[in-house]
Amino acid sequence: MTQHFPFTTPKVLDAMKTLNLEIPFSLDDLRKRYEQNCRIWDPARYAGHTNNPRQYMQMYKKGELKTKEIHSAFAILQAFLEATRQP
Repeated sequence: MTQHFPFTTPKVLDAMKTLNLEIPFSLDDLRKRYEQNCRIWDPARYAGHTNNPRQYMQMYKKGELKTKEIHSAFAILQAFLEATRQP
């Protein structure tokens, strides 16, 4: 699996797991997964799910944390693709 990408680090593997990607993947695949995950975990999406303010804030904060994780994973994998791109 990783023999095609010898520079795969645990950080890259964790980012792939976050976005549910497997090697090999393209920049288009990465962007699609990023957009899907951003839509799913958008914190504002939870506004109509409950009338309980405490529960809403818990879900909102979970969405915020997951969104930050998604953005970080995208940046890591984008840099990984650039570094492993064939000239």
